[in-house]
Amino acid sequence: MSAAADSITILHAPGSRLAKTITPTHIFAYGGAKRFHMYSVDLPDMDRLHRLLVDLLEWSDCAIVRGAPVDPERVVRVRRLLHLDPVTGDAPTLIDVPRRWLALDMDGVGRPEHVSAADLEACGRLAIATLPPEFQGVQCIVAASASHGLKPGCRLRLWFLLSRPTSGAELKRWLAGTPADPAVFGAAQLIYSAAPVFQGDLVDHLPQRVVILAGSPVVAVPSPEALAPPPAPPVVPFTAMQARHDQDYVADQVETKIRNAIAAVSMAGEGGRHSALLKQSRLLGGLQHLDGFADESAVDWLLAALPTDADKRSSRAAVLYGLAAGRQAPIDIPPDWRVPREFAAMCDRLVENMSARRAAQS
Repeated sequence: MSAAADSITILHAPGSRLAKTITPTHIFAYGGAKRFHMYSVDLPDMDRLHRLLVDLLEWSDCAIVRGAPVDPERVVRVRRLLHLDPVTGDAPTLIDVPRRWLALDMDGVGRPEHVSAADLEACGRLAIATLPPEFQGVQCIVAASASHGLKPGCRLRLWFLLSRPTSGAELKRWLAGTPADPAVFGAAQLIYSAAPVFQGDLVDHLPQRVVILAGSPVVAVPSPEALAPPPAPPVVPFTAMQARHDQDYVADQVETKIRNAIAAVSMAGEGGRHSALLKQSRLLGGLQHLDGFADESAVDWLLAALPTDADKRSSRAAVLYGLAAGRQAPIDIPPDWRVPREFAAMCDRLVENMSARRAAQS
């Protein structure tokens, strides 16, 4: 079993707040920490995890992530990045790895009036009852979220050990349809662990925030085959006549999508131009396998829609990044996808009019 499977990553953001602050009149959300120190901590068993979670209650500048550091030598004042940042050039700092521990965010579980929010054991059993059979009767750490007891229902984080290291993608497929929030299965998603900070005359309304429920040691995870993604639909063969028609049809649709992409970049306001470039370059990257146009052609098409030469120079790297990302997820043109030619012509006129307007203003 890999060391990463039996370890947990703690993020420390000195001077930042990774806990909610509760005053007599407001609940203030978590701070917007951008850079962290990363620590990998061994988790040999449930007792070690329990002690760690109890300790982290007092650390309002710490949180947890599922991912593991990409480079053990680059863990000081780093961002939470799974991918290269095309704007700053910052390299990834986290990698998605299967873990033998599991944290579940449970915010959608009802709590009957006769069950007190302070009774974490009873609240935890209510939440566990909404999970698949494999979770029933298994040892579990129940941790109250900052909102538990302040908002309706059970708002908990449930921690388990699993029978095998399991990836975030497997967990999303397995636990789809349950109240478990899939966001925490992401490798860079913060899993908050600190108790809320109470100000003024307020004191914590919960006598304890972490309890452990007895049970069997681990959750029996279904096999990798059972949690694999569904197979791709079979390819329907075409006759030679259908293939010729399909080739013409695809070329027409790709051309239309290129025009739409240029129009979308042209119409984007200054604040949304970068995201529009990334989105449309990913789209074109996904179409390259259909028409075979080169990267430089796609770059020229999209950059032509930008208003200034400075915009073009600063955006080239982002467009190339988007094209490369799009090629990883090729797009097929469904046979019933049709855009009226009048719309494509309108996009052409839009680009021409905007270009003419910019030329007149310069």
